[in-house]
Amino acid sequence: MLSVWLVATGTILQLASGSIVPPLFDYDSLTQCRQDHAAAAVFCYVKVITKIDDPFRSALDVNGTRVVQQFRRNLLDHAICVQDCEREVAALSEQDRDRLYCEEFPVEFRHIFSTSYWQEQLEPYQKKYSKLINICVNNRLEQRYNLAYHGYSKIEYCLDNKSATETYDVLKMTFIAIVSALFVTCLYANLCDLFDKNGESTIVSSFSLRRTWTNFTEVSKSDLYKDFAYIDGLRVVINFVILYGHCVIVPTNMPVDNPEDLEQYSTEVATRYLTTMFAFPVQIFFTISGLLLMVNFLRDIKRKPNLEAGYFRSKIVNRLIRLLPVYYFFLLAATVGAILPGVELGLLGYTVLVREQQICRSNWWSNVLMINNLPFYEDQCFCHGWYLGADLQLFLLGLSMLWVIWKFPRAAKVLFWGLGVVSIVIPAVILYRNGIESVMTTRHSQTPFLFMYDEWVREIYQPSYNNINSFIGGLIAGYLYHQIKHNKLNLNNSWLYNLMLKIATPLFVLSILPINLFFTHNVPQWGILLHSILHRNMIVVMVCLGYIKCFQSPKGWARRLLSSRVMTTTGKLCYSSYVLHTLLIRYIVNNSPALLHFSAGDVTVLTLATVGLSYVVSVPVYLTIEQPISTVLKNWYSSSKKPKGA
Repeated sequence: MLSVWLVATGTILQLASGSIVPPLFDYDSLTQCRQDHAAAAVFCYVKVITKIDDPFRSALDVNGTRVVQQFRRNLLDHAICVQDCEREVAALSEQDRDRLYCEEFPVEFRHIFSTSYWQEQLEPYQKKYSKLINICVNNRLEQRYNLAYHGYSKIEYCLDNKSATETYDVLKMTFIAIVSALFVTCLYANLCDLFDKNGESTIVSSFSLRRTWTNFTEVSKSDLYKDFAYIDGLRVVINFVILYGHCVIVPTNMPVDNPEDLEQYSTEVATRYLTTMFAFPVQIFFTISGLLLMVNFLRDIKRKPNLEAGYFRSKIVNRLIRLLPVYYFFLLAATVGAILPGVELGLLGYTVLVREQQICRSNWWSNVLMINNLPFYEDQCFCHGWYLGADLQLFLLGLSMLWVIWKFPRAAKVLFWGLGVVSIVIPAVILYRNGIESVMTTRHSQTPFLFMYDEWVREIYQPSYNNINSFIGGLIAGYLYHQIKHNKLNLNNSWLYNLMLKIATPLFVLSILPINLFFTHNVPQWGILLHSILHRNMIVVMVCLGYIKCFQSPKGWARRLLSSRVMTTTGKLCYSSYVLHTLLIRYIVNNSPALLHFSAGDVTVLTLATVGLSYVVSVPVYLTIEQPISTVLKNWYSSSKKPKGA
């Protein structure tokens, strides 16, 4: 059923025609190539750099636009059926072949992913077909588009008609073994549970679908959960926004047949505003992490002022136990995604599966260590995993703060103010020193690289130290909740709180309104800096003021909806759905028989398929991986802490 859905969704993403000449993306039919040439078929993905003078700035920098968002007109993306090229070149005279061949020339911009990850596999194809493809591409540009200039072709990847799934691979075998072990364990546990055998063993109780389902649908009755049940519903809403955003991004990172429509969409004022505000949902997630960490910590202190030895260590271990099983499972899946049984690479298979797989095989360690969000590693594996690394790093920072607050309660205010200032200064210094934009921009010269090399994303958006403001905001909101809950504070008497209530909304609006000016006008660097500080912090202030209002007022319809059983139960699936959704997108796109087409309808189809599939798949993932493995590991950890003989 899942494979049928993937194929059906991929088929909907169909071919149209573009108006940019020569087309930026020109792909032969992989299906036709395989049919025409059977086992001899070789299909290569090629970057073509044409010789035209300064096309990116002079031809595209129109109407005084400061931020050039369009594609480079001198960078073409071709996919070539080599046997068709051989036939075309064979029909040319020796003189024409010499004339059409173009030597490599220096290029000052990034135009290709590093092929070092698969160079050994690629080298035989480069030696055999580089000159042939160079001549073939230039001949096509002349014959089809009457171009007077030529380009240099660089082979990025080639695949033949042999099935990659038939090859032996240690990582593939490891993944299959893990899946098999999970299946056997679940089958054993549920048979034992069904026939009431070994029912009290950790494995049986943890992997029993009946018991896990009961826990999944169970609603906590604690007073603390009643106050914060809406957070689970809020997670669902924010997760949907993030998944939708990633689906919108897909066509900007993939070869499309109508790049002119994509350019038009990207340069519309409304799109610029939406793009720059895409960071907001992630910032809200960080505030949630800080809020819940502080609330639970202060609850624990109230119950037991003298915390048990190892309290903070247990917090870290339990956090890792919850995060790592699902994360590592799908990280491994991404590392073998292109060669799993039943997977046949489609036209866009190299772009969405192979490239990710090869990068992960080299850079997996940065994900395993949860440091892939730091800007020291250019080629990212499992790109969206940056959030998990940043969140864990902020969690460790938060625990350090809580330890200080526990030891020195009076230091809380100084600590909050100090880190608040630091959270503003660090990104401001980085932004000013590197001359980075104040907000996220969509430059199509960068988007084919999945924003891996976009300076704002790598230097400002992803590092944990630039998101301290969001986390600190959540911690402060949690601290105020505790003080208000136990009648230790009346915020209505606070001049600072009352001042923020008055100025927060106008300042937030002010942080949004001038965004388009930064795309169209040369704003001084100090203006960019001030806007960045305002833009990145006012959303945090607004969200945290919203939390505080929720503490002080009865539930309205919005919180009742977010606290409903459907929303709180679905909220338990948000983590798994987030981790696995990009892999689903990759398989959906891999099943597309042609280049993607960018339109509101196509993005809607992709979003519905991605959101629907991610939550459907996350149910068995939650029941067979996330919950049972976490339970087993927590039991093992608890047992290891008990004295021997106890």
